[in-house]
Amino acid sequence: MRPLTAATCGRQLTSHPRQREHPDVGWAGRAVSNSSGGRAGAKRREKLPPRPQARRARVCAPIIRKQTGEPHENRETLVRSHAAHRHRLRLDGRAVDPFGKRFSRPSDRHKPFPHDDEEESDGDGAKRFGRRLRGLGSEERRLFREGREAFEEEEDAADGLGPIFNHVGCAACHFAPAVGGSSGINETRAARVVSGVYTELPGGSLFQSDAIDPDCRENIPPEANVIAQRQTQPLFGSGLIEAIPDEQIEAYAALQSRAFPEQAGRVNHIVDPASRMTRVGRFGWKAQQASLLAFSADAYVNEMGITSRLFPEENAPNGDQTKLAACDAVRDPEDLNDDITLFTNFMRLLAPPPRSDMPWKERGRRVFERVGCAVCHRAGSGGFTAESESAALNGRRVDALSDFLLHDVGTGDGIVQGDAQGNELRTAPLWGLSASAPYLHDGSAATIGEAILRHGNQGAAAQAAFQALSYGERQALLEFLDSI
Repeated sequence: MRPLTAATCGRQLTSHPRQREHPDVGWAGRAVSNSSGGRAGAKRREKLPPRPQARRARVCAPIIRKQTGEPHENRETLVRSHAAHRHRLRLDGRAVDPFGKRFSRPSDRHKPFPHDDEEESDGDGAKRFGRRLRGLGSEERRLFREGREAFEEEEDAADGLGPIFNHVGCAACHFAPAVGGSSGINETRAARVVSGVYTELPGGSLFQSDAIDPDCRENIPPEANVIAQRQTQPLFGSGLIEAIPDEQIEAYAALQSRAFPEQAGRVNHIVDPASRMTRVGRFGWKAQQASLLAFSADAYVNEMGITSRLFPEENAPNGDQTKLAACDAVRDPEDLNDDITLFTNFMRLLAPPPRSDMPWKERGRRVFERVGCAVCHRAGSGGFTAESESAALNGRRVDALSDFLLHDVGTGDGIVQGDAQGNELRTAPLWGLSASAPYLHDGSAATIGEAILRHGNQGAAAQAAFQALSYGERQALLEFLDSI
């Protein structure tokens, strides 16, 4: 790994040949690996300078400038401006959302965190994204620091990057409003469906946007007639989600099917590569992973092309093993330093999104529950509870506002992934919604109100109930969602 560079966030998404061939397709989302030679011993890790956040402002400024049109001189300005832009997209309903509420400036709750071990709240009480969990012991704080450091580093071909990949580091995509968050970077998936029969294309549904050699690039074949985008998802509070026992999710799925049969989702049971046991999936747009270790290893090979002990095989460009042999010279597995464990430690100990104490919060929550949103976006004291060996996680309520089940709400991406069908998506956790615009799996909804109005099928009743609300009730609901 090497420190982040301007190339990390400053790429033009239309530079890839596939985008020119398919103008409606954005960036993709997986990777493989390559180097000019094998490795002799473990790779050398270069530590980041003391304040990498300031440098991240320079790295990511091109993306943010493109979105906001404003110059940025440091990390704080960068994140505040990005939050302001997201805030405008989220709540400014003049052009798109008839129910959106307009605010004149972003809230201070979007302030970035310093690169140190301060508590979640500063002396002035301002809460920030990207902090570690409260109550960590000294060893856990060390694991968090080292994990965050690895999460922010950048891979190159000598580390096994490529031959096809989407980006060069975890934080290259997960950076807004703080490291571990989301971004406007999408991945591209494609397939072919004829007369209702789904056919996976050579190399799988995920198409990488970049390559270490032009001859190794992937291209979406002309026979593809389903092309989908998926947004980068925020990781705040992932350790709490991981710590929900499978039995709690399964019990709620059974309750949901009895009490709300028309809205009932289903559990996605998967074989967890980390434990090799059948588990309840909960991470990813299709709930395709159950543990953070497997989630990390999946992203390492599919987004950057770094093979590991869990996923030791490379992804061949368009499934072409001849290209893979010609482009990949690094011996597998390439993760010699067990980086996937470092990434896991950072995500597991990352605090959930901060919440704002607003006077209308409880009224909005009551409306949220009354219209039926909470059937799938499970909320309140009856939610899930974490069980963990870590005292910082154990016994905490997981108020992520999700049931982690697969549902058909009319916004599916058409891609079959394991047992998850093309019309199904996992209920997205809503905590941190105030800093994750745009919305839906592909970022096609600019505001919260627009995202609600896009719900159909199993979400149709809640959508109709939302439209039937009075103006004051709609505003209370939207302001509650903006507070979480």
